[in-house]
Amino acid sequence: SELGQLKALRVLDLSNNAGLGGSIPSALENLKTLKHLNLKNSGITGSLPKQFGRGMEMETLILDANLLTGSIPRDIFNMRQLRELRLASNFLEGSIPAEVGNATGLLQFTLFEN
Repeated sequence: SELGQLKALRVLDLSNNAGLGGSIPSALENLKTLKHLNLKNSGITGSLPKQFGRGMEMETLILDANLLTGSIPRDIFNMRQLRELRLASNFLEGSIPAEVGNATGLLQFTLFEN
């Protein structure tokens, strides 16, 4: 997708676009310089890609108030720069992966209403 071509992109905020919908584009995994992703309240559906976060250095990942299902991918917690992870108000299930201990710089982690 065209989104994956934005190799220098550091901030992507598409929050509060309920009509956006669909799943998280796999092209986001190609954006290695992306530091801040906000898709809050954007009608995002499906599960988080299993390898989401692998090789990424994101600092802020906000996915609150969507329709996400499935479990939290382990690789999210291997992003060394991750400071804020917000997954509240979705339909996620399962336990929090043990890899959460790898996210030593994590300052905020919200997971309520799942």
